[in-house]
Amino acid sequence: MLLIGSVLTIIVSLLYVTKDEWLKYFEELYLSFDRETVQLEAGEPFEPASYIRSYDPEAVITFPNRDEIDTKKPGTYWAVYHISNGKKEKDMKLLVEVKDTKSPVISLNRSSITVSDRSELKAEEYIDSVIDIVDGDLRRKTTFEMTEDQIVYKVSDAHGNEARKTLDIHIEKPKSNETESVPKTEGPQPDTPQQQEQGDSPIEKDIPVTAQGRSFPFIEGKTFDQTYQECMAAGNAAVSAGQANTASCTVYDDENGIHKGYVLNFD
Repeated sequence: MLLIGSVLTIIVSLLYVTKDEWLKYFEELYLSFDRETVQLEAGEPFEPASYIRSYDPEAVITFPNRDEIDTKKPGTYWAVYHISNGKKEKDMKLLVEVKDTKSPVISLNRSSITVSDRSELKAEEYIDSVIDIVDGDLRRKTTFEMTEDQIVYKVSDAHGNEARKTLDIHIEKPKSNETESVPKTEGPQPDTPQQQEQGDSPIEKDIPVTAQGRSFPFIEGKTFDQTYQECMAAGNAAVSAGQANTASCTVYDDENGIHKGYVLNFD
């Protein structure tokens, strides 16, 4: 009798287990999402489990194509959710849209630059990096323009997102209105009766100015001092030749107040 009872117990248990497993074929596998479409910014991670509202707790959910959703490439993807209870299974899909709306990032290695002359500016050397989350390195596509007091850098990515960055320019001006007068040079004058009566005091006599003034612009490769010395050398030569009484060099500016060079004047 004991043996018969044990056998009956085993049979009942097997029937119970078999019934539970058998019922799984008729259970409704359910899974619901908290939205119809997932919208992601390019580069933002996709976490499929975070969009599930509810599901069958006895089911196992996997994401077979998760690696195929590349959020660094804008576009439309279908995320597959695979549900299984061991006896039956099904797939559900969720639409994922990846968009690129962020501008590239321009990084400079300084915020301002001070030079003696605008010709010394080297705009490309002040760029540290230009990176876009989708297009990567955009340094070669970066353009720049110079205003009176700034360098303006601009770049746009493949999806039309634009970035702009500015660098301040400071021009170190040379000594303003620096002049040097060259005294006139005269040879010894013969004594006149009037001079003999007044002693040896020389009598200064202005000579007609025949020398022509000219400009000496600042050029790349020459310092301000070299330009000034060149200007004064020309002035001294004219005075020594008797073409003028004195010579002077003064700084001249353009309409924006930027020093452009020296101008040679004669008296």
